[in-house]
Amino acid sequence: MLKTILSVVLIVNLAGYCHGGTYGRPGLSFKAGIGYDFLSQEYFLDSLGQSGVDSLDITTALETTYLENLKGQMALRYNPFQDYRLELEGIYEQTSEEHRIRSYANIRPKLGAFRLDWSSDLDWRRSSVTSEIEGTGYFSGNSRIKVALPVSPSVSLWTRVKAEVVSFDSSVWGAFDHHRFAGELGISHIFSGFSSLSVAGFVTRREVPDSRENEYKSFGVDGSLLRIYDKGEVDVLTHLESRDYARPDNLDDYLRFDLDFRHRHGFTPRYFLRGESEIEIIAFDSTDYLTSSYTRFELAILPGLSGLKGSVAVGPRIEILAEGQVDPLLIGEDYVEYSIKGELDVLSPGWPFLSVETITGRRNLTDEATSDGLQTDFVVERLSLLADWLLVGHLNLNLLFSADWEWHDDPNENNRLVLVSSCLTYSF
Repeated sequence: MLKTILSVVLIVNLAGYCHGGTYGRPGLSFKAGIGYDFLSQEYFLDSLGQSGVDSLDITTALETTYLENLKGQMALRYNPFQDYRLELEGIYEQTSEEHRIRSYANIRPKLGAFRLDWSSDLDWRRSSVTSEIEGTGYFSGNSRIKVALPVSPSVSLWTRVKAEVVSFDSSVWGAFDHHRFAGELGISHIFSGFSSLSVAGFVTRREVPDSRENEYKSFGVDGSLLRIYDKGEVDVLTHLESRDYARPDNLDDYLRFDLDFRHRHGFTPRYFLRGESEIEIIAFDSTDYLTSSYTRFELAILPGLSGLKGSVAVGPRIEILAEGQVDPLLIGEDYVEYSIKGELDVLSPGWPFLSVETITGRRNLTDEATSDGLQTDFVVERLSLLADWLLVGHLNLNLLFSADWEWHDDPNENNRLVLVSSCLTYSF
């Protein structure tokens, strides 16, 4: 569960800065606003009478709020050119417990036949509260430089270098200062009709001075394909990586493969069929109680209807997780999940942008421990909503909502996780 919480906190960090409105127009722009972030997990225990409704243990177990902030934001962006060859941005954010300064820079100068794309992000945070998952503050920065050389009207060779540094003010569990470097070498081909194919090899190294066991080297290949045809499109992303950690016992070393395949075919101007599938395979060189090889597969078939304002699609979905050898003292997480997935997208001039996804189904746990009553199957509802609404003039509302509900066969295991991130801004 902590892994899930950390992932959601990362989403808040990425989505917490508000976009939209007329802020992106060329020239000097200013934005100010207020926002609210909330992250909470709740357990629904079936019998409170055993300990009493006033029990501190029960109250603590019932609900934990990991994040609840009312924040103010100010941002300044400078974008002097119509082609966005130079973009500079600075953001200040203040809550009752912390203040945060971020900056972004993107430079795309013209260098003869070469195409240069340089970007950097800096994030400096100071907090008066130290918790299990974040310290009193940190500084992080990353920079990316990409140089492309067209060798024909449709083919380009390119290389990209990345650097990242993270420095914490204090030591908390799992938080270590580190820096990472990566290099890529790739080739891209642009086809007619905006279709494209790109393949790149990469190498990465992470150094962690205070925890050598968390250092690693990795190498692999990334690929992407976008095929657009008369009645639809095919989008494929793939990633293959071999990672070698510094631990002498080879624990944590693994080979990873990811494949994301999405296909949309329109039978008529209004009716379409969307297929979505993902494959994720991780094979560890050796395993212990913290590492287990696994294969995860997901498939959804969504018939849909499109109109002037957007589209809606609903259809069956299945997800399967199969772990490899698991430590005998631990409970495996193998499962088969059957569900119905729905997607609603509203994208039309003069209307709010809205994207909603819902998954309703049942997860059947297939590990032997399930039959022993150590964990139970459950019904699940996952709901996510992303909205961007220009209310009036230059006043804009952003909203990110995500929630997971689990209703187990044993009600003592029921739980809920809710995330809200919103921002109301005025830009000029």
